[in-house]
Parts: sequence; structure tokens; C-alpha cells
Amino acid sequence: MKRTIAVVFVACVASLGFGQDFLSKAKVALAAKDTAAAVAGFEQALKAGQKPGDANYYLGLIAFSRSQFGDAKKYLEEAVRIDDENIEALRYLGDAYLRTGDAKTAITHFRRVMKLAPKSTVVAAQYGQALLASDSIDAAIVQLTRAKEATPDDPMIYEALGDAFVKQNVV
Repeated sequence: MKRTIAVVFVACVASLGFGQDFLSKAKVALAAKDTAAAVAGFEQALKAGQKPGDANYYLGLIAFSRSQFGDAKKYLEEAVRIDDENIEALRYLGDAYLRTGDAKTAITHFRRVMKLAPKSTVVAAQYGQALLASDSIDAAIVQLTRAKEATPDDPMIYEALGDAFVKQNVV
């Protein structure tokens, strides 16, 4: 009788995924570009309570890469809630808000990233684009000019600066 109970208990524990490293397996699948297996693995990691901040971050990246920005925001918000200094989660979250037309919220997230990583030219450019989208043209020009000085070979920055100057009626 005790043996039967022990076998049933072990089977139940195994079915819950204890002892399995779903997060690592999901990362391997993601690196192999098997996003379906990666999503399944990250979801299993969430259910098993394995580093939920990381699992939500990766699920957010996958959703972002699929242009599913609503899902991306949901996962990335949770990742940021768990670790409010996850620079990449904040950056992608800001970008997801920018791509869904919520420049004000995007600016909030990009400001947080700029405080954590003040030398990030990618974030400076994204922050500038968010400012431009919210019609804060002068602030956008300042931010984009800083990004241009740090990375003078990035055509995205010049395009955004051009857009800013057109909005300002300089060009």
C-alpha cells in the first residue's frame, strides 16, 4: 500500500514538472528558432514557477517579434513588475507602447531606461522617436541629436531627425 502511494506521488510530482528545467530548454528552442517549442517551454516554466521574470520577458520578446504588441505588453509588464531594472524588458515595453500609438506611456518607460543606462544610444533614439510621436518636437530633436553624436552611422536617427525638422517646419 505504501509503495503504491509512493508511486502515485512520484507520478504526480513528475507530471507537475518538478525537477525539469523548462526555462533552459525553452532558451535552447528559441536559439534554434523553434518559437513554438520555446513558447511552450516558457509557459511551462511559468506554471512551474521557474524564474517567472525571465519567462515573461522571453514570451514578451517572442510576441514582440510576431508584432503581437498587446501580448508583448502583457508579458513585459509582468517581467518589469518582477524586476523593475530589467533594461531590455523596459526598452521593449516602451517600444511596444510606441508601436501601439501610446507615446506617453512609451516615454515613461524610455525615461526609466535612460536613468538605468544613460549611454544607450538605441534607447536615446527610441526615446526621441517617442517624444516626436507625442509632438514634443524640441525635446525629440535634443534627444535624437545626442543619439546621432554617439552613433553617427545609424540611418534611423537621421530619418527621425528629418521627421522632427519637417514637423518643426525647418525643412
